[in-house]
Amino acid sequence: MLRSGNTGNGVPVGLMLAPDAVFLDLLHDVIRGEIDYCEVTPETLWLENNSGALAPNGFHREFLALQKSTGMPFVAHSVGYSLGSLVDDDAPFRERWLERMRRDQALFGFEWLTDHLGATSLAAQHMALPLPTPMTPSHVAIAKRNLHRLQQVVPQVGFENSVFYYMHGKPLEEPAFMREILSSPGFHLLLDLHNVYTMSKNVGFDAKEYIRRLPLERVIEIHIAGGQESDPSWLPSGAAMRLDSHDNEVPEAVWELLEAVAPACPNLRGVTLERMEGTVTARDVAPIRDELRRAKRILKNRDAAAPRPVSERAVCAPLDEVRMPSVEERTQIRVWETLVAEAMRSDDPVAGFSEVASDAKLCDALRDAARDVSADGVRLSALLVARLRFERLIQGSPEAAQWYDEDALHFTRAFRAFHRQEPPRTGVSDAERFRAWRQASATSP
Repeated sequence: MLRSGNTGNGVPVGLMLAPDAVFLDLLHDVIRGEIDYCEVTPETLWLENNSGALAPNGFHREFLALQKSTGMPFVAHSVGYSLGSLVDDDAPFRERWLERMRRDQALFGFEWLTDHLGATSLAAQHMALPLPTPMTPSHVAIAKRNLHRLQQVVPQVGFENSVFYYMHGKPLEEPAFMREILSSPGFHLLLDLHNVYTMSKNVGFDAKEYIRRLPLERVIEIHIAGGQESDPSWLPSGAAMRLDSHDNEVPEAVWELLEAVAPACPNLRGVTLERMEGTVTARDVAPIRDELRRAKRILKNRDAAAPRPVSERAVCAPLDEVRMPSVEERTQIRVWETLVAEAMRSDDPVAGFSEVASDAKLCDALRDAARDVSADGVRLSALLVARLRFERLIQGSPEAAQWYDEDALHFTRAFRAFHRQEPPRTGVSDAERFRAWRQASATSP
């Protein structure tokens, strides 16, 4: 169980460990002297070998050594399980993912495992960015079933409230949707306060009212982080939207939310500061240390004398007892996922959503979910999906990186065509697919 050895209060404070040598070197003393636990993103600790298996990378070994030398507990916050999408469309990848998590659980002994509420995979197409799902009973069932599968690996599981740049429905309806999903024993909420702040600015709602509607008794962890505004030139409207980029200091509004909400979460077991790899320089070390200490002070002032309910024991129900959407529902959702994934890769994603909203193959609930979405939010989401894929390709393909260095303009044009024509598949590297696409299309630098 997480302890508060460095904080001196009942709620521990942790840091998300970035897979970044510079980050780890600069924050060496902070990690060993200021925090009570570490959080890791499992997918950043794996690489895919030639047989398709997920094997540990160098950071996996480094973080295991850190745990052994410090004795600090670890928690896991994943980004790739895609709680909001159908299981069967990318079952082979999910099984490899779960097997790797089983091995990591045996090594790290994660106190709990969370992922993002939303879909990072649609019809087995890897979007990388969590995208919103319709807030329907079918999607409640999908998320609950996916969480139950995770619970076979780590008994305490949950999800984080995600940042979405458009919504399917009213944002203040989301807490009720979350409450339905979290109704099973051992299911928890990771309350990301910067995500709430970001959504309140972009979508337009009262952050405190959103939090008031949440099942705060289910909050096991709180995330705090910073971000920045998007470049107005990214969108035709010239609008700037708040990004959940984890590349800056925690804004005052997020600190105010932490002070208000921490006393209202009776089962809170940790507050974690997030900072993205590649964003920490020598001048950031002192502010990060100060942020960790500020979180400790806030938690120390929390009403520790208030009675705290005992967390219920996780009961891993057999999967065959967990409701699945019907065959008809799954067929409809599969069509919806395919259409949304195609819209995200199209030249005009807003027009793509209009087509979803008028598709006769979909039921009224799914067609309605595609209506009245924010045009700017859809465009920004599609841009971020492409940008994340672009970055992964450059990082994973020396050939692509060389072409980009030598002729960025022509490489970017080629990537746009590749992105439109070749869906990004879950569990499949883009490097080989890009090479094959270039050969088939006779595209050259």
